[in-house]
Amino acid sequence: MVLEILSGLLIAALVTGTGLAVWVSILREANRRMRLTNNGLHEKLMDQVRDADEFSAAAERLLVRLAKIEEIIGQDSTMSKTTKMRLITEIKK
Repeated sequence: MVLEILSGLLIAALVTGTGLAVWVSILREANRRMRLTNNGLHEKLMDQVRDADEFSAAAERLLVRLAKIEEIIGQDSTMSKTTKMRLITEIKK
């Protein structure tokens, strides 16, 4: 009788231990996947920040070119051939 109770407790402990080991393994895998996801999201965010910086620099360059074009147009109201050529040259830059 005592032997049967002890063997039942041993089996219950083994099943519980196995279940805990599997559970810990699943949690570790989920944690690893979460870290990979977080790293991927961080990289994507950093790429977007770099892109925004590049677009901002391009916008600044375009504003400078626009100011030059406006300056050329403001200098001559009759739009001579020379002025037109200067505009075309500035636009093609």
